Amino acid sequence: MNYSLGMGLQKEAFNLGSSYVNKAISGRKLDKIRRYFQIDNFYLLLKIFLILFPFSSGLWVQSTNRDVPSVPVGHPDLYIPLMSVITYILFLAGEMEIKNKFEPEKLGKMATRIFMVDILEMFVIKGASFFFESQDVEILEILGFIGYKYVPILVMKVAGALVGVVLKKIISICLFFSFVVFLGKCLKGFLISGDSVMSVKKKRMYFLFLVVIIEGLVFIGLK
Repeated sequence: MNYSLGMGLQKEAFNLGSSYVNKAISGRKLDKIRRYFQIDNFYLLLKIFLILFPFSSGLWVQSTNRDVPSVPVGHPDLYIPLMSVITYILFLAGEMEIKNKFEPEKLGKMATRIFMVDILEMFVIKGASFFFESQDVEILEILGFIGYKYVPILVMKVAGALVGVVLKKIISICLFFSFVVFLGKCLKGFLISGDSVMSVKKKRMYFLFLVVIIEGLVFIGLK
C-alpha cells in the first residue's frame, strides 16, 4: 500500500515537473531565443555577403521576414554565428587530421578555449555597455555580433589552404578590414538612432569603437 502510494506520488510529481518544463520551454524566454534563429535563405545569403563585402550601401536597407515586424539585415541573429563557429572548429579538426596531429583531447581544449574567449568578450562588452549608455543591448545580441567574426576567419582558413603565402596575406587583410567595416555599420545602425540625444550618441559611438577594437584584436588572435 505504502509502495503504491509512493509510486503514485512520484508519478504525480514527475507529471507536474514535466508540465512545468513544457510551459517553460514554450514560454517567452524560449520564444525570444528562437527569434534569433528564424532566418530565411535570402537573409542568410545577404548577411554572409555583407560580412565579406559590407561596402554596398543599398543592401543595408534590406529586411528579412524572420520576425514580425520584419528585421533589418544589420540586426544580429544567432544562426550564422553558431554555424560558423561549429564549422570553424570542424575545420581545425580537419587540419589536425591532415597533419596527423588529431587528438580528441586537444580538439576539446581548443573548442573550450574558443567558447571561453567568446564568453569573456560577452561579459566585457556587456559590462562596458553600462558606462556608455548602451545597457539596453542584450546578451543574445552581443553574442550575435561577436560571433560573426568566424565567417571571415573561416574563409581565411580555407583560402590559406588553397593559395600561396602572399595571396593569403592579401586576403587576410581584406577580410579583416571588411569585418571591421561590417561590425561598425551593424553597431551604428543598431545603437544610434536619429532621435537620440547628442550626448548619448557620443557615448554610444565610443562604445561602438570599443567593441570594434575588442573584436579586431580577437580576430587577429584567432586567425
